[in-house]
Amino acid sequence: MAEQAINNWGRWGDSDELGTLNLMTPERILQAIRLVKRGKIYSLSVPLEKDGPQHPTFHKTWQVTFMTTDPAPGAFNVADDVVTMVTHSGTHVDGLGHCWKDGAMWNGKSAEHITSYGTTWAGIHNVPGMVARGADPLPQGGRGGVATPSPRRGERVG
Repeated sequence: MAEQAINNWGRWGDSDELGTLNLMTPERILQAIRLVKRGKIYSLSVPLEKDGPQHPTFHKTWQVTFMTTDPAPGAFNVADDVVTMVTHSGTHVDGLGHCWKDGAMWNGKSAEHITSYGTTWAGIHNVPGMVARGADPLPQGGRGGVATPSPRRGERVG
């Protein structure tokens, strides 16, 4: 397999752990906010069900509800869920340190930064937050209307 010609390693220095998120500046966030035409909120959540939302071969969601049932007058009772699942099972954001190849992860750092306790390099904990423009992922035809073409690179979406 040929190596990709585009590579951002080192673009923001050897100690960079954010990659192209460095492009998400306050100025760009303000540009994105100016593109808003409607104040509509779209949920990106995915229902948590016993058969999903994981990739078909990852159906490993396990959920148990713990509860207390103290019948004494004034007793405080609770019900709480414990969920165990593969984290690549819906909307989520990974840090650049979650994958590696040939012993090297983002920016050429050693994969020795990854242990069963997590990563000490380029983890998602380094991302302070994200605000960016969004585009409706469903073309109008998907909702009974007329299909609209997807925007091309550089086109405004609004």
